[in-house]
Amino acid sequence: MNPFSLKLLAHALAAALAGVAGGVFARYAAFIHPQGVFAFHTSVAILLMPIIGGVGTIWGPVVGGAVYGLVQEELIAVFPQIHLLLYGTLLILIILLEPGGIVGLLRKLGRLAGHSGGERGSNPAR
Repeated sequence: MNPFSLKLLAHALAAALAGVAGGVFARYAAFIHPQGVFAFHTSVAILLMPIIGGVGTIWGPVVGGAVYGLVQEELIAVFPQIHLLLYGTLLILIILLEPGGIVGLLRKLGRLAGHSGGERGSNPAR
């Protein structure tokens, strides 16, 4: 199979499972309100966590979730009216300045520290 067909199959399977889970939840709850479980704030949180930590990495969403969890309560307490605006600004800044998130930034810093340290004065060709 080609990659396109596999990706399409994976997305169709994920959508079907999400639909079944939503149907089961609706039956279990017997009442669905858009601002309940499926609130806009929840969607923003799900989007922000991996982007803050680093998309495409294993530890990125974990780091992003930890940072988001620590910062979320303070932002809501200090800026109750504009916390979503601050999340949007943070999202734009991270995407523009460091698309790899915190994990990508740590990798860059690690490479810089590895290249600058220990290479002076050690010439194996001598």
